Amino acid sequence: MESPVSFDLTLLTIAVALGAILQVGVGIGFSIVAGPPMMVLLGTPVAVPVLLLLNTIVSAVATEWQTVQSHFRLIALSISGCLAGIALGALTYAILSEAAILGITATLLLLGVVTTFFHLSVKIPGLSLFRVYPGWPRSGLRHPVL
Repeated sequence: MESPVSFDLTLLTIAVALGAILQVGVGIGFSIVAGPPMMVLLGTPVAVPVLLLLNTIVSAVATEWQTVQSHFRLIALSISGCLAGIALGALTYAILSEAAILGITATLLLLGVVTTFFHLSVKIPGLSLFRVYPGWPRSGLRHPVL
């Protein structure tokens, strides 16, 4: 008798569960664990949006409500920036050629690598993006700010 659940679905479910456990416990790892099986079994065009959606859900579930309440302004600002970036990215993708998009992506990645060697801080009046917590990260596995 054939099982109603395929091996592929079982493997994906296990990978997502293990990735979610790692993400909630350590703060990273969902995409590292769940990504490769999804890419192989679902293909990149399907796996990437599904992985992003699942990662968002796992992060939202793992966020403590007190954190959301105490940092609501920062979260709202971050979500606004993400939505603006999505709109700008969709517009850019529709207008530019694939070669131009690859060039911009490569430039931004290199800029990101170069800027990791410099200490940068951003000050927004009335909003603290960077805080120092005594004992962190040794005091716990999660960063207390988002």
